[in-house]
Amino acid sequence: MRESTLVEPLLHIAVPFASLRAVGLERRKAIVASAIALVPDVDLVLHVHRSLSHSFVVLATVAVAIMAFSLLMPAAKQRTFRSVMLLGAFGVASHVVLDLFQGLTPILWPLLKDSFWISTALRLHMGSATAVTGSAELVVEPTLFESFTSFDAPILTPEGLGISLIILAPSLVQVLREKRAAPGKRMPR
Repeated sequence: MRESTLVEPLLHIAVPFASLRAVGLERRKAIVASAIALVPDVDLVLHVHRSLSHSFVVLATVAVAIMAFSLLMPAAKQRTFRSVMLLGAFGVASHVVLDLFQGLTPILWPLLKDSFWISTALRLHMGSATAVTGSAELVVEPTLFESFTSFDAPILTPEGLGISLIILAPSLVQVLREKRAAPGKRMPR
């Protein structure tokens, strides 16, 4: 298996947050989904990255079990719980999809024993002739869940911070506008 790299945690938070806000979900709920988006990387604590917690099959199985458990709750709490579960599922799914573009990810394990990586590139060459070339490749390799002794990956890069700030900018501007609004005239969320 190729060396595993890490999508920056801020991007794992920013992408689902901005996506959910773009479709009109209230800020607090988008924050919950975005925080839950970090859950798949709990496998780092176990010294294995991109393991079972990055499989849609495993994640769906866990989600169905939790939803079944919710049937034991009072009816009044079930709706709220299911809403949080769906938002969390979106956050976790966005995490797995982002990782799929960063490196090998076992998205269909144990149904398929392979990990997948969508490797893309778009290049601009400027010289005597200008050319734009692109490539996309689906890399498939056997899944190997290997323990690591050390993990060295950036948690924040200038590019990741810049991208996160750009996609979070509309929400940040809205928060600033709300802060400047008169106390009695709260802006809609």
